[in-house]
Amino acid sequence: MSKVERSRPSNDALRKELTEEEYHVTQEAGTERA
Repeated sequence: MSKVERSRPSNDALRKELTEEEYHVTQEAGTERA
């Protein structure tokens, strides 16, 4: 089985794709607002 190399998108690219809340939760280990 071969390993698949995956590159991680830059923070700038992620900020453009995600909402502020999505970025906070996925990249800054935040939690969703109640």
